[in-house]
Amino acid sequence: MCVFLFLKIKQRTNTEQNIYMPSPKRKSTRYECSLSACVTGWERVRVRFMHRLLRTCVLVACLAVALTASAEAFRDTPRHEYGPQVEVLRERGIVRGYPDGRFRPDHTITRAEFLKILTLAVTGGAEEGPGEEVCFTDFRGPPQWYWGIACRAKERGIISGYADGTFRGGKPVTTAEALKMSVRGWQLPLPISVEPPRHWYDPYYVVAEKQGVFVAIPHYAGHLLTRGETAALFVALGGNIASVSLPAGSSPSLSESSLSPVAPEAKGDESSASSPRIRCPDGRVTSGACEGYKDPVARGVIRIEQVSSGSGETTVGGDNMPLVAFDIVAGNQDALLTSLTFRRIRGDLGATNRFRLVLPDGNRNRELDLVLGDGVVQGDTLLFRDLSVRLAQGMPQRMEVRADVRPVNTEGVLAIGFATDLPDYVQAHGTVDHRDITGIQTNGAPCTVVCRITVTTAPERSLTVRSLGSLFVTQNAQTVPSRQILLGTRSDPLLRLTFRAAAEDVLVTSLQIGGGTESISALELTRDGGTQPFAIARVSQCSPLLSGVFCALASDGILRVPRDQEIVVIIRALLKADTEGGRSGDTVSLTLTSATDGPAVLARGASSQKTLAQNNGDTVNDGEVFIGLAVPGGNIPVVGPVHDAVAAKILSVSKNSVDADGASVPAGMATVGQFRFAAAAHRNTSQGTKRVALTKLVFTVSAVNVSFLSDSFVLYNTADSSRQAACQESSTTGQILVTCSNLGTGAVPFTIDPGGSIDVALRGQLTAGSTGTRLLQATLGNVGDRANPGTIEWEDGVYPFQWVDIGESQVRGTLYRN
Repeated sequence: MCVFLFLKIKQRTNTEQNIYMPSPKRKSTRYECSLSACVTGWERVRVRFMHRLLRTCVLVACLAVALTASAEAFRDTPRHEYGPQVEVLRERGIVRGYPDGRFRPDHTITRAEFLKILTLAVTGGAEEGPGEEVCFTDFRGPPQWYWGIACRAKERGIISGYADGTFRGGKPVTTAEALKMSVRGWQLPLPISVEPPRHWYDPYYVVAEKQGVFVAIPHYAGHLLTRGETAALFVALGGNIASVSLPAGSSPSLSESSLSPVAPEAKGDESSASSPRIRCPDGRVTSGACEGYKDPVARGVIRIEQVSSGSGETTVGGDNMPLVAFDIVAGNQDALLTSLTFRRIRGDLGATNRFRLVLPDGNRNRELDLVLGDGVVQGDTLLFRDLSVRLAQGMPQRMEVRADVRPVNTEGVLAIGFATDLPDYVQAHGTVDHRDITGIQTNGAPCTVVCRITVTTAPERSLTVRSLGSLFVTQNAQTVPSRQILLGTRSDPLLRLTFRAAAEDVLVTSLQIGGGTESISALELTRDGGTQPFAIARVSQCSPLLSGVFCALASDGILRVPRDQEIVVIIRALLKADTEGGRSGDTVSLTLTSATDGPAVLARGASSQKTLAQNNGDTVNDGEVFIGLAVPGGNIPVVGPVHDAVAAKILSVSKNSVDADGASVPAGMATVGQFRFAAAAHRNTSQGTKRVALTKLVFTVSAVNVSFLSDSFVLYNTADSSRQAACQESSTTGQILVTCSNLGTGAVPFTIDPGGSIDVALRGQLTAGSTGTRLLQATLGNVGDRANPGTIEWEDGVYPFQWVDIGESQVRGTLYRN
C-alpha cells in the first residue's frame, strides 16, 4: 500500500503536479506521478473534490508502479550464475540496482556498499535513523551517506575498523572482511578453540565452510567480492534475510513470500497468511505451486586450492613421487574436468618416465591411488589432456600430480606448478547445461571477464632428485687382535666393519659372513657403542647352506646406513660348549667375499627403494655395493684376524710378589720373580672338566752387576714350595733367558681349575756381582702375540697352545735395585 508522507498540489490545475511518495519497498524512494496523467477532462471543480480525486488517482498510479517494479527482475541477472541469489535480495527490497534496470553482478562492491546491504538484510531497515555519524578517524570533511550506517554497525559490534581507526568505506571489500561483518551481523555462533587462530578470519571461515559458502564464492581471503557474490554469500550463509520494513496498516507487496533458497522467519507484519500468494520466477502470481516452471540452471563454477606441502621429498629415482597437490570442487552443478596444464619451475621434466594425475587413496596407500590421466611433456609444459573427471557439486576432492623419477647420476631439483600464464590452464564444462566453464581468476587477481574458475596457488613442492646411492664396506681401521675364544661363551669382538653410504640412505638387507666354524652357533652384529645386537647371523639363514658361512637378512633392512655417514659394526661369536659340539683347536677368521656371485652384502636405497647393483669393477659410483674399498674400484675381500677356539682359557697373568719395586737385590738362593696365573670360568666338561695346564714358561731375567750360579734356577707353585721344577738358563748374568719346560710331566702341580688361579715363583742362587748399581728383574715377554709364540705354552685338556690372550704383550716382575 502506498502511504502519503507528503502531498503538495499547486493552485494552478492546468499544470503538472509533483507528488512525492515512498516505494512499497523503500521509505525514502521518490516516485513522480504526472497529475495530467491521472486527471483529465475536468475543468473547474471545487478544491475539496479535487483533493480527494487526486489522492485516489495518485494511490492507484503509485501502487501500479510499485507492483510493476517488484515483478520485474534485473535485466542482467536472469541468466547469471548468481541470478537466483540476487533475486532473493531484490524481492525483499534489499537491492534496487541501477536506473538502467541492471544490477551489474560482476562489479566489485565497496565496504560501505556491502555494509549498507548487510544492514538492510539483517534489520530490514528497522534501525535506520539519526545517530552518531563521526566514529572513525577518516570521517572528516563533507558528510558521506554511509557514515551513519557505519557508526550504528560499529555500536552493534558488526565492524571495528582498521588498526589506525579508519573505516575506508570506498575500499573494495574482501571475502574475509565480508564474512566477518556477515557472521557478526547475524550473530552466528563462532567455534570455540583453546588455541588462538592462525589468521584473524579463521573462525569466520569455519562458520562459512559449515554452511557451504565456498561452493558459491571464492575461498581466497583477499578476493575482492563482487555484487553477485555478495548475494550468494548472504543466501548461502543461512542467516534470516529480512524484508525492508513497511509502516503499519500498509498492504503487503507480492514479493513478501518469494521463492528463495533461504526463507525469512515470520515475525510481526511479515507473517504470511494461511494460503499466501507467491510470485513464480517467471512472473506468474499464484496461491499454489509454480507448476510447469523449471528453475534456470546456474552456470557451473570451479574452485581450486593448491596445497602447500613444504620442501617436498628426496628421492634417488622412484615411482609415484608427488609433485603437486590441490583440492578441487565444483559449484552450482556437477562439472567435468577435461584439461589441466602445468609449467616446469625447476629441473628437467625429461628426468621422469611418467607423469600422472591421481586421486589419492584415503589410507595413503599409493598403490591404491586412482589414476585419472597421464601427462604429456612438451618442452617446459606438462599437459593432461582428454581428461574426463567428474566433479560432484559441493564435494571437494584432493588430487595430485605424481611422477616416476628415473635414477640419475647427478643431483637436481624438480618442481612444477599451474601454468598460470595461459588463459585456459584449467578447462571444464558443466554436466547439466554442457556449457564451458571459462575465465580463470588466479590468486585474487582482477578479472577482465566473468571468471568462473578460481585458483589459489601455494609454494611449489620441490622434489630433490639425488644421484644413485652406493655402499662401501671395509674392515675398520681399528682392527681387533687375535683372540682365544672360549667354548660355551660369547666372544670378544672378532671383526670390526665400517659401512658408509653415498648419495642416499642405504638399507642393508643381507650380510653373508664366511670363515666360521661348527663350534660357532651364531654371530652377533652390534653397532659400535651399542649393548644389544641389531641382528643375528646364522648358518640356517643362508641359501644355499654353506659350511662356516653365516647370514643375517631382513627384507626391511637389518641396518640403515645414513647418507655420507659411517656405521661401525662389531661382530662377536656365540660359541657352543664342548658338550654341544664345540671343538678346541678350531680356528676362526671371519671374511666378506669379494665375489659378486653369491655376494657378501645386499642392499637397497632407502629413498629410491632400488636394489643396489654389485660392483662391476669400474671406478664409477653408480648405485653399487663395494667390498673392501672406500672408493669405487674392484672388490677386495675382507679378511679378519685368526682366532683359536679353546675349552679352557688363561684369563690373566700378573705380578704377585710381596716385594715392591725398588727393593734391594736379594742374596743367596732367592725369589727372582713371582707371578699369578688366573683361569676363566666355563662349562666345558666333555670327558671331564677342562683345566689350564702350564707346560712351558720362558722368562727374561735382567741381571745388571748381578750373577747367578749355573743350573740354579727352579720354578715352583707357591702352594707347595717343596716340589720344584728345574729350569735352564742361557747365561749367568746380563740378559738371561730362563726356560722351564715339561712342566706338565713333572711332579710339580701347574694346573688351574676353571675360575681359579695359581702363583708360580722363579728362584735362583745369586753370587757376588760386580761393583756399581745392581738391577734384577724377571719378565714374561711376547705373551699375547699369536704370530710370535713360545714364552707361555699351555694345554686346555684337549689342545696345546703357545700364546695367551690376556690383552698384554709382556708381564714384568718386581724390579730390585741397589
